[in-house]
Amino acid sequence: MRTKVQKCGNSLAIRIPHGFAEKLMVQEGSEVDLSLDGDRLVIKSKRRDMSLSELLAQGTDENIHAGVATGEPW
Repeated sequence: MRTKVQKCGNSLAIRIPHGFAEKLMVQEGSEVDLSLDGDRLVIKSKRRDMSLSELLAQGTDENIHAGVATGEPW
């Protein structure tokens, strides 16, 4: 995907398309690591570890699947 670099104050900014941000689980305020690899700019999402309660809080009726029947216990 190709995008344009834009001016943002005294810095330059690159917009991250919604689909990319969603896949990388980044949102406004997320931290990322920037590095150079030769002539490439590399942007890596910096995910933080979540507690079990934070993970469970993300569960909704839309993203939790139904139970799976595996038969009677034996």
